[in-house]
This record gives sequence, C-alpha cells and structure tokens, in this order.
Amino acid sequence: MAKVQKEKLFDGRRGASIMTSRHGMWYFRIWLDTENKYLLRSLKTKNKAEAKIRGEKQFIEVMADLQKGIKYHSISIKEAVEKYLDYRRKGVGTDIVEGRLVAIGSHLKHFLEYVHKDERIGNLGRSTLTNYEREGIETDYVKFRRAKHIADTTIRNEIATINAMIKYLYEEDNGRLTSVPSFNIPKLQAREYKADGSLIRRQTFTGEEWQAFYEAMRSYVEKTKQRLSEQDYLSRQLARHYFLFAANSGMRSSELRLLTFNNVSTSTEEVMDKWNERKETRTFAKVFVHKDTTKVRIPRTFICDGGQYIDRWKTLLQKHGIKPIGYVFSLSETEPCSKYVIRKGWERIMAIAKIDDARKAELVPYSLRHKAITDLAFSGVSFEDIGQHCGTSTAQIERTYYHLNEAKMKSVARARYIAKDGIIVPAKIEPMQ
Repeated sequence: MAKVQKEKLFDGRRGASIMTSRHGMWYFRIWLDTENKYLLRSLKTKNKAEAKIRGEKQFIEVMADLQKGIKYHSISIKEAVEKYLDYRRKGVGTDIVEGRLVAIGSHLKHFLEYVHKDERIGNLGRSTLTNYEREGIETDYVKFRRAKHIADTTIRNEIATINAMIKYLYEEDNGRLTSVPSFNIPKLQAREYKADGSLIRRQTFTGEEWQAFYEAMRSYVEKTKQRLSEQDYLSRQLARHYFLFAANSGMRSSELRLLTFNNVSTSTEEVMDKWNERKETRTFAKVFVHKDTTKVRIPRTFICDGGQYIDRWKTLLQKHGIKPIGYVFSLSETEPCSKYVIRKGWERIMAIAKIDDARKAELVPYSLRHKAITDLAFSGVSFEDIGQHCGTSTAQIERTYYHLNEAKMKSVARARYIAKDGIIVPAKIEPMQ
C-alpha cells in the first residue's frame, strides 16, 4: 500500500488540505465550523498535481456554499420529516392525540410533494414556502396547494405544521441540521370568521337542513329498501348514531372516535318542555372526556341531551353479538372506528339529503359541533357555560361564533315583551315624558 500523503491548501485555512488514502487516491478535506465536522470528498485521481487543482476548486465552491448557509452533513428532507414524525409519535397520549399525529403526517406529506424530497434539508432557506423552483417554474406553497383546490384554512394549518417541524430540527441539533429556524409565510387572507363569523354561519345547519339530514339518515339505514347485508347495515347505523350524538354533544371528532363506554353513562328524567308547557321523558348522557383524547389536553365532564342514541346503539351492538365495551362508536371491541367509515357515511347521507347543492358543499362533519353550540346559545346558555361544555375558552366561543352575539342581544332586548291575545306588547308601558 502507498504511504499516506497530505498537503495544505491556502495555508491550511479552515483546515483545508488534500490527502491520500492507503490506496493512493487523493481526497479533499475541510473543517466546517457550523457543523462541527470535517467534510471529506474524493478527488477521483491519484495524480498529486491534478488533485491540488481539483482541491482548490473544491475549496472555493465550499466557501461559496457556506456563505449561502448550505449544510453538507444534513439529512434529506424526507429523512428530516420522518425524524420529526418519530419525535411526535413519542408524544401521543401525553402531548398530542393520535388524530393530531395523523393530521401532522398528512400535512408533511403535502410538503414532500412540494419540495424535492431527496434534497438536503440544510439547503432549504427562509424563502422555501414563498419562492421555490419546481420543474423549472417558480412558485410558492399557497399557489401549489390552491392549484389542487385546497382551502386556505387547510393551507394555513399545513404551513403551521411545516414551520413547527423546521423549528424542531433547528433546535434539535443547534442549527447544524438546518440553518433556518422557520420559513417565511406566504400571504393568506385573514380567517373569515374573525371578522363577522360568516364562515361559521355558513357551515352551521339551519333547522330545515338538519331535518333534511336526519331524514336522509333514516333512508340511509333502511335495511330492506337498501338491500343491506348485516355488516353494511351495522356500519351505516354506526355512522348514523355517531352523527346524532355529535349534534347533541358538540364533541370534537377525535373525542367522539376515542370515547369509551367506561366514560359515558345515561339517565332518564322527566323534564318540562318549555315550548309546549308539558312534561316529557328525556334521556341524558354524562360524558367524561379524557385529556389524552382532546385537542386542548384538558379533561372535562359534561351532561348533554341525546343519551337515547347511546342506549339504542348499545342495543344494536348486542343484537349483533358485539359486546358494548371499549370504544363506543366502533364495531370492534378493541379498536376505534376508522375515519373512512365516518367520512363515507357523511358523503352518502349528504348525497341523498334534500339540501341545496351549494349548501352541501359548505356543510362538513364539523358542522355538527357548530350546530350543537348554536343550539345551546339560542337556548339561553351563556358563552362561559358553552365553553366549559365544549372544552374551549369563553373568548374562543365569542370570537368564533361572533354572529351569535347579535342574536343574543336581540333576545335580551325582546325579553321585556310578552304575547297578549296573539299580539306582542311591552311587559310594562311607561308613560311618555
């Protein structure tokens, strides 16, 4: 074997040198202060003079790259995404719920479609989301996602996840993995509901729409008419009862999917129907929401209408030989229901519901939570009590459901009027001054 040789380049600046391997092949080496490592590259020659020329060229190129903030030892973008997902997986049950992890994975999947996933994560700069070249064309993340007809709300959530990842990668390795702590954010319109609640108003069922929806649910589960197998029938009933209880409880989707029979109980009471002024029997549900299943990581207990749907669903499970243990809305005694079953149920019910097509496009499963909150507000429940019931702050309820403020103010204004002989008159008439 040849004797190892070594020679400095540019007076050893940054430890730059060329050196041979034991087999006589020349290599270029330089110390990278920002990464606390040497960069070693083969010069693909055994000729010393040629190696020196190539080494000097390598030095100039590396110095230019360092000025741009390029990282040589960083992993690929695809590997970086997986590194971040591994970190978030460890937090399931303590920092985040399983549903949130799935959402994070989905957001970063779209990010990998946007960038060149095999590129080094350290080569991405602050302008990655605002100016990026894809297939020879400059674009930004908002244009890229809008071209796929993705809503701004979804794009905004994806960008937040992407920046959370880059921040973690930057802090995890003290800036050696990536040179930027965050990406610049492309301009997006402000959230529509912040101004006047119009988005939430559009996404909330009207009384007529809700009636059309629950009537469609009845048709959806007609076993004989729909020629359903036992499995299809039970699967459709699952979606139906999930939606009915969602509209009564106002629970988030992750809370509903992970709700267990141990955390819900029902009770029947005789109450006064204030509209018809008569007593009626109602079944209520007492629900405990575990902190590991809710987005805000705060446990809560509340009582809601709709307990009859829990009882009826439990009976259906027992009739089909399934023990009502484990997750409530599931056909398995050990696994939660797949999101696909719920999504498919929603799409099929909405397809047959007698609701205007333009409105169908605006209504989403989350509309059931909006409906529950709106119903509570119109029933006279305070925003503070609604926040505690639904697991959110009073400020968030006031901000998000802005359109309810005017309705509640009008309710207060009308409180001094009464119906007399079919005519609305002031409860007390004061003489004119």
